[in-house]
Amino acid sequence: MLLNLEGADKIKYYMTRRWTESEEEKKKRELLKLYVKQNKSIREVGKILGIAESTVYDRLVRLGISSLRARKPRYNNIRDDLLIPKYSEDLAEFTGILLGDGHLNPTQVTVTPLSNQ
Repeated sequence: MLLNLEGADKIKYYMTRRWTESEEEKKKRELLKLYVKQNKSIREVGKILGIAESTVYDRLVRLGISSLRARKPRYNNIRDDLLIPKYSEDLAEFTGILLGDGHLNPTQVTVTPLSNQ
């Protein structure tokens, strides 16, 4: 479709066309390779293919490739660098102090003493 604006050059507009079966198969193989086999995130796949993350997700849905969030590194921002201590009396005491007089947030632990003992 051509649009003629007064005093401006002609601008061409193109509608996207439907993929052929071979194009669809090629794009599906490409996404399966990157997203499933190489376990890349949607963001990484988008960078590799030079397309937006939303476009990658739309293609996954369109091509029937299910989301594999649990297999991705940092799934739901779950940290893998934390050590969980073994149960002990010291841990129980620390937990009691923290629950009674403390405050915990993602970046710090605060305990407020009641007196200067």
